[in-house]
Amino acid sequence: MRLLTGHSGPIRAIAVTPDGARAMSASDDQTLRCWDLQTGQTTQVLRGHTGAVTKVAVTPDGYHAVSTSDDKTLRIWDLQTGQARVLSGHTGEVDSVAMLPGGRRFVSGSHDGELRIWDFETGQTVGVLGPHTHAMVFDCLAATPDGRRVITGLSDGTLRVWDLGTGQTVSVLTGHTALVDCVALTPDGRRAISASWDFTLRVWNLKTYQALRILKGHTGAIAGVAVIAPGSRAISASYDQNLRVWDLETGQTVLIFTENTSKFRSVAVTPDGRYAISGSMDGTLRIWDLGAAGQPK
Repeated sequence: MRLLTGHSGPIRAIAVTPDGARAMSASDDQTLRCWDLQTGQTTQVLRGHTGAVTKVAVTPDGYHAVSTSDDKTLRIWDLQTGQARVLSGHTGEVDSVAMLPGGRRFVSGSHDGELRIWDFETGQTVGVLGPHTHAMVFDCLAATPDGRRVITGLSDGTLRVWDLGTGQTVSVLTGHTALVDCVALTPDGRRAISASWDFTLRVWNLKTYQALRILKGHTGAIAGVAVIAPGSRAISASYDQNLRVWDLETGQTVLIFTENTSKFRSVAVTPDGRYAISGSMDGTLRIWDLGAAGQPK
């Protein structure tokens, strides 16, 4: 395990570049940091948001990042120059973002009850999914690998599957009894794993929209989940100060990381499935060697 320090607030989200060499962290301290995962050093500090930075996504080419914030805006960052374009349109805190395949468009979710589709080049909204209601508070979202649908996690404990072509809800997934804080998809797009403040994760079949299994073991709210390549395992981050690696076929815990002094707030995994990067409420990040735990038996 390696400890990374620099932020002065909780780490809301982490994204790893496609080459696995760098990670982006988003923090309540209103900044993003770019980290060299080999040296553990900060290579950039991106400033401009006037509220907590809630999510970050990296483009497929690794040259840009999109961030969301409580300041109701999104920003597109040039990771070579550190310059940003500000995107406005949401009227509430923006808490989620996901790139669509190809990197030409991305989707954001807000506390204003809207899901917006954005054009990367122009920075303009090209679609709004609905009908929506202000009762819909979107806390997380993920896009399917084919770019045709997005899955959102809401504060009411449900997940919704949206068709990007029609802009309509395809299915509502129920079962969680508290806020869904994170959702991740397997590389084949067949399953989704949701993390909830009800202390459980659920594995969903995205063809039948049924829950395949419930993952139990955490004793606190689960704030992050990431799938480990090639897709048969996942890692979750919890306020119980534990990271758990799960076998998605059996629903069993494979490994527990406990070397932490603060609640875990977020987690990401390198594309090769070798390392996990966690973010904590105390503003620190940690790099964990998943080793054999990240691979199927």
